[in-house]
Amino acid sequence: MNKIDMTVGTVKMLKNYGHNSFKINNSESIKILEEALKKGVTKLDTAESYGKIEKIIPKSLLNCFEITSKINISEKNPIEQIETFFNKNKHVRKLLIHNADIVFMNNHEEILFKCSNYFKSKFGLSMYSPIYTEIAMENGIKNFQIPCNILDNRWDFFKNKKTNVYVEARSVFLQGILLKKNISLPKL
Repeated sequence: MNKIDMTVGTVKMLKNYGHNSFKINNSESIKILEEALKKGVTKLDTAESYGKIEKIIPKSLLNCFEITSKINISEKNPIEQIETFFNKNKHVRKLLIHNADIVFMNNHEEILFKCSNYFKSKFGLSMYSPIYTEIAMENGIKNFQIPCNILDNRWDFFKNKKTNVYVEARSVFLQGILLKKNISLPKL
């Protein structure tokens, strides 16, 4: 049986997001993280585009977590963006790049080398589509974060592959839609 790690997503702690677009207030965010620690959950997922988690959560509490962050890189100066991110975010233990297309349409060897220097084996891709997954694995990427829920089977091939990749599921409840009591779906 595979080990299942839980991670606290922080997007709603930092901005309005999801189906019921609202932001959790700072004191409630702190309570959530304290409760997570009591339950043995020691990982946080955040992103540069969400905002700065360290501005709302005390450093003493943040230091209890292994923090994964995601960034979008642009075609212009992706290496410089990774260097800048690393230098400003020493508390981040794992980096996931959102836009695989830019990685593989540019000098991906240099981008991957730079990421491996800064984050060792703790870097990977936050994917929206399986398009670049094979080429990413061929290039040694072993960490993937993917949208995964009962309605989305695009990623089922991970179940059938005998690889040593680490896959993190996100959006398992479709941003809360699957938890609603009365869902009105459009007629097809």
